[in-house]
Amino acid sequence: MAGSSSKPSGGSAKAFNCGNCGGAVNIMAKGKTVVVACTHCGSLIDATDENYRIIQKATGALEYNPYIPIGTKGKLFGEKWACIGMMVRSDKTGVYQWREYLLYNPFKGFRWLHEFDGHWNFIKTLKKGARQLSKKASYAGQNYDLFHNGGAIVRFVLGEFYWRVRKNDHAKVMDYIAPPYMLSLEDGKGERVWSHCKYVEAEVIRKAFGIKDPIPTQFGIAPNQPSDYEEKMSGVIGQFLIFAAVILAAFVVSSVRSSGSRIYSGSFLHNPPAANANMSIAKSVPSTTSFVSEPFEIKGSNNNIEYSLSAAVRNNWLSTDVILHNLDTESKVQFQTGVEYYRGYSWAEGSTTKSIIVPDVPPGRYELNIKAYSLNNRSYFKRTKGRQELRDPITVRVLVRRGIVQTSNLVISLILLALPVGLIMFRKRNFEVRRWSTSDYSPYWSEDSY
Repeated sequence: MAGSSSKPSGGSAKAFNCGNCGGAVNIMAKGKTVVVACTHCGSLIDATDENYRIIQKATGALEYNPYIPIGTKGKLFGEKWACIGMMVRSDKTGVYQWREYLLYNPFKGFRWLHEFDGHWNFIKTLKKGARQLSKKASYAGQNYDLFHNGGAIVRFVLGEFYWRVRKNDHAKVMDYIAPPYMLSLEDGKGERVWSHCKYVEAEVIRKAFGIKDPIPTQFGIAPNQPSDYEEKMSGVIGQFLIFAAVILAAFVVSSVRSSGSRIYSGSFLHNPPAANANMSIAKSVPSTTSFVSEPFEIKGSNNNIEYSLSAAVRNNWLSTDVILHNLDTESKVQFQTGVEYYRGYSWAEGSTTKSIIVPDVPPGRYELNIKAYSLNNRSYFKRTKGRQELRDPITVRVLVRRGIVQTSNLVISLILLALPVGLIMFRKRNFEVRRWSTSDYSPYWSEDSY
């Protein structure tokens, strides 16, 4: 990512004039600076040579101006730093360019600030390298994932450096990430240098060095940019677990307290229509049976009731039109439900029972007015010749219970409660997909992979 592991050379240094343009050159890291690039013309000067020999002469105006002017002092992470140098580097194509600022503190040594697409990293060169494992690296107990493997070319230098940097210097670079941190390995001129990087918000850099001029606007997601969805996810999951526990506890308490009491049960016979050999099933006319229950009483406050229907149908259906008649107020609640059951040699579908919930039924005396209708039961077994119509009466049983705790309400409540979790998870994944979109090692599926 930045810098070199070459040990700074000794020697004295002081203010002098550039041998190319005559401009004043000030060296801040005296005794440690090896090369200085004139801030007026950009020529590279050997700071260890008593005559300050020009290593690489520059022509024309400076190609780049630093966002942090050379010589600027600031306080970052509780330490005072002076910006003494800047490099502009790029990939081999020159399309992607980034800036690296060399910071100096006489007691702490050198650090780097890296800026790319408006994103900043604070960098420290490691004395001991990290452990490299295929597409991973490990340092200080933290695992990092390979994000980038490419090259870096020096395009421009300005200010002081502690090794003999030159334009067009090449290095191989491998970046491993564990947001908000990153490990960077540089391999150039026969030496391997590991650096540890920490993502820093642009506003922190601006305030630290008192930058008043515009700095680059952030673009995209940086490789090690921290995701605030991690913290949001933890908070939302915590809230989900708390509220889910409350809902489950309320459901259990309601289930225990709920009487689910039987307030009426009864039965009646329904006679299927008479068989007609000359009439097709499609043209068969259902028979009907009317039934009025004995009066029953619903006590307490408004609550739901469950109407359960059971009928011994076979390869047939039975439907009921029901009126729940309040004998005290003459109010009526109408609903319809039915059953159907079909069976073959090796299959069966449907059910002979069905329940329906009627909500918010007030107390009072009630009766059920039921109208049932169906076709003939039919048999399709081999022992019969063709289809056999059965006119045996169908026993219809009715059960009414009160105060039923519905599991569906619990499921719906948990689903609604989980929606924010799902939304955060979706946004978190989208953030990571965008982060890895510029990497050749993305763990996320992409059409480009095929």
